[in-house]
Amino acid sequence: MESLPGLAGDPVGDEDVAAWKSPESLRISPRRHSPSPRPLRRRPPPRLPSMTARFRLIEDVALADAAFEATGDSPSELCLAAAQAVIDTMVDPQTVRPTWSTTVTLRNRDFSELLFDWLSELVYLKDAEAVAFHEAVPTVTEDCDGAEWNLTATVTGAPCHPEEQELRADVKAVTKHLYEVRRLGDGWFARVVLDI
Repeated sequence: MESLPGLAGDPVGDEDVAAWKSPESLRISPRRHSPSPRPLRRRPPPRLPSMTARFRLIEDVALADAAFEATGDSPSELCLAAAQAVIDTMVDPQTVRPTWSTTVTLRNRDFSELLFDWLSELVYLKDAEAVAFHEAVPTVTEDCDGAEWNLTATVTGAPCHPEEQELRADVKAVTKHLYEVRRLGDGWFARVVLDI
């Protein structure tokens, strides 16, 4: 096998670059072994409940990141919309048949931090349990004295199976970059950037 020009300290001249880029010098050896494709089992997608929470993905926010804006009429709906956006970034939830579930309970004095903790918990569960999510349905309440926010959620999914599920991006973390949560008229608004 001929060595590539310019390696091991050899100076690269114009003729070397031209020879290296020529189709004759770029030979691809045939594969010795090619795995036989496994047939996919077709299942009807699960039916998702209709949701009033909304989100939209935002493009070109930061390199190697995904971002979204979410709105909801209540803190629960905002947390639902944000969870849907995170799940939708990771997997097509309609391709996940729920066979796994867990309950998440979180508390925080600051609603903005509670939302951040909630989304971070989804990323943690994805990695720790090696699951793809079908849905995550949170309920958010505020203490009577308004001192603390409480979130309780049911999260459903299934172990990751790329041959059965449409996996998208591997979300590594929720970031504070451009992170914003605020009241918006009668509802709530959040902007979130995910590290992928």
